[in-house]
Amino acid sequence: MRVPAEVLVATGVFGASVKEQLRHARGEYVLIVDGATAPGRWFEALWEQRLTAGLIIGTRADPDAREAGDGPVRRFALRMYRRLLSLPVLPDASVILARCAALGTLPEADDRFEWLLEAIVLAHSDGWPVRTLNGMSAGRPQTIRLQPAALWRLWVLRNSAFSADYDERAFNSVVPLQRYWQRTRHRIIHGWVDPETRILDVGCGSSRIVQDLPRAVGLDVQMKKLRRISPRTQKVVQATLTQLPFRCGAFETLICSQVIEHVPEPLVDWCEMNRVLSLGGIFVVGTPDYATVAWPALERVYGIVHPKGYVHEHINQYTAASLRHALESHGFEVITSAYVGRAELIIKARKVAPCANK
Repeated sequence: MRVPAEVLVATGVFGASVKEQLRHARGEYVLIVDGATAPGRWFEALWEQRLTAGLIIGTRADPDAREAGDGPVRRFALRMYRRLLSLPVLPDASVILARCAALGTLPEADDRFEWLLEAIVLAHSDGWPVRTLNGMSAGRPQTIRLQPAALWRLWVLRNSAFSADYDERAFNSVVPLQRYWQRTRHRIIHGWVDPETRILDVGCGSSRIVQDLPRAVGLDVQMKKLRRISPRTQKVVQATLTQLPFRCGAFETLICSQVIEHVPEPLVDWCEMNRVLSLGGIFVVGTPDYATVAWPALERVYGIVHPKGYVHEHINQYTAASLRHALESHGFEVITSAYVGRAELIIKARKVAPCANK
């Protein structure tokens, strides 16, 4: 039988103590406190907010007052770590209320501050909202210390291509080429679709493409990506390319951007995408063009600069000719095409016939 919440009291080595207790926790939520703290009325404030986030960071800090020991150096360090790791909240906690599901991957760190940073990174990267609740009268301020190797480990973890907000962050990247790439793709696709039609974005990830289309349905196999975009997307569905859970002709527009190169060729089900699109409907599909000079060169450089990125996930190498052939062989007529950086191909097609093989 699951209980609503359990209290985990960290004693000794913080990370090891919490990890051991989490393994045996039966509650849907856990309250993590240090050994000098006992739940009080402040817990009610945390509990009332439990449905708003996967991780709630309760801090003694008062926005209008300064705690003893909360000097300018400490505040600067907290802001620095937040910026370096692109955290959604300031990493300053005296107590933590967490859904057990949001701590599905347990932090490895033992140090209290490093454990907190890793818990925030893991929960946020898994698509769970993380928020702060100020004015807690419990717990004690944490000591801020982090070894360079630990910071590097957390930075790599935070910037993994498998983080729930990877696509969304790329749109606002500080790297000019990445920002240009994402925004050019966004501009082309949005220029080709009618936002008032019934739209399905297959393999939507956490991109701004689906989030900026108010009537679009986002479909992806990764729940963490869907969890991330669900507050800003009309409807999200977890499914695969081979089994789209919609009736025939349910959509007037279909988007499949940067997906088919990640899927084994037998599982790229063109007929299934044809099936859910109405006759005359628009299909926008994008993928790297491996027949260009630019894309293979960019891919090699990207693999060196960002070894945790998507490069090694590209298992289907399409060209303009092979993509056009795949579309025309499955009931689509190519209308026009465009490139991002002379490397990424985006095709706009129209469904002119049902797929003969379905």
